Amino acid sequence: MKREGNKPAQELINQVFEVSDRKWRGIGEIQQSGLRLEPEFSAFDAERHFKLEEITAEESPECISGIILQGLKKPNQCPAFAIRCTPQTPLGATMVSSEGLVLPTFATIVSALRIPRYLRQANRHEENYPR
Repeated sequence: MKREGNKPAQELINQVFEVSDRKWRGIGEIQQSGLRLEPEFSAFDAERHFKLEEITAEESPECISGIILQGLKKPNQCPAFAIRCTPQTPLGATMVSSEGLVLPTFATIVSALRIPRYLRQANRHEENYPR
């Protein structure tokens, strides 16, 4: 692979897509941070066809996913982490994603603490956790 990357692939992407503003879960809208199909390819635009631009994903006001995604806090600094926000009951984007830092952090803590499986699955009920 050359430093400048795959030029034919880049040219194809530039032909089919245009840069656009994009809403990011946990962060909000960032100007010029996404891609959308060029108007000439609108017949293939699933976002328009299925009216996906109308769908929003509301997160709990308790969730600090955006702050974590920006690197301003660590997952275990969230007050809901591993208590009210777990892989089974995620409050935000970072617990849902297997690509980020939150889920591996959760798994590491659960493993290190040797929390019994029945307690790990009982987290759907807040009353199981003292405050």
